[in-house]
Amino acid sequence: LLPSQSTKPHSKMAEAKQQEANAVYYHQGFGARGTPVRLSLEISGVKYTDASKEESEKYLGADIKTGYPTFAYPVLKIDGAVISQTPAICQYALIKGGFHPKSAIQQAQSLQVALTAADVWSEFFGAYKDGKDPTDEFIKSRVYKYFGVLEAQLKQNKEGKGFYFEDKPSIADVFVYDIFMRFRLVKPDLYKECGFELLKGFLTTFEQYPAIKSYLGSDRYKATIGKATTGKMGFLSP
Repeated sequence: LLPSQSTKPHSKMAEAKQQEANAVYYHQGFGARGTPVRLSLEISGVKYTDASKEESEKYLGADIKTGYPTFAYPVLKIDGAVISQTPAICQYALIKGGFHPKSAIQQAQSLQVALTAADVWSEFFGAYKDGKDPTDEFIKSRVYKYFGVLEAQLKQNKEGKGFYFEDKPSIADVFVYDIFMRFRLVKPDLYKECGFELLKGFLTTFEQYPAIKSYLGSDRYKATIGKATTGKMGFLSP
């Protein structure tokens, strides 16, 4: 069964209690793996607060005394429960808000796209070694293969002129947006010349989605990101 899709509070007091009850625990000062979590909550209209990772230590490890054991940040406290692992958090938040394909097959494919994008994230970030940026050769020979598949998957719906499935974002869209916008930020010259025009158009589609457009322009979003635009911290900033 899907979680309840009702996120509308009955009153201002209920909304305040809901927001207080739901919290994202993560590093402060940069977005990184916390960004897909926040994007998913914003899309679904779930009220939440940002909390420092130190506040969630009571949920980490095998010997915790409250909640479901978790291994690492980000951690989401929601609906009286605790969830960690970015894909799991995003999937729950988006399903809660009704942002998922209708069929079970497409739900699995949406998760497939998201996990492929997460693999890009890991390989791209892993290439930052000894203070050196990933080489253009590495990006062209390795990362572009991923981008080619992600673009082909996007093209399966409306010739790539919208979201990955149906007419609304799902976990696929959140994760592809997250990695491709980081690529745009840290490798602007490669981004301009790389092709992948459907993925470039997708960034605009995603950023213009009302809930996302509002969030990206808000002080709440600005408070979660760093100022770096290059290198390892540039990759992690948004």
